[in-house]
Amino acid sequence: MLKWSVAHQELVYGYLVYRADTQAGPFYRVNKETIRSTSTDATGSLYQWRDNSAESEKTYWYYVGILNKDGSKQQLSGPQKVVAK
Repeated sequence: MLKWSVAHQELVYGYLVYRADTQAGPFYRVNKETIRSTSTDATGSLYQWRDNSAESEKTYWYYVGILNKDGSKQQLSGPQKVVAK
């Protein structure tokens, strides 16, 4: 289960989750559907997403990306190490 919080989402359409087997990548998008932003103003929101394709006890690296309303993309976080349960 990945969890993150975001403030100031006025320009954000949603979030994309990327995964790799190593910190250096390559990273591939793992969420099929964009995780839609739940706020359209300057207030913050909490998000969570479960990677159902992860293999138990395997180590992965994830980062969350932003999909802006204008179609541009950017990284929200740097790669984070996670051991799947």
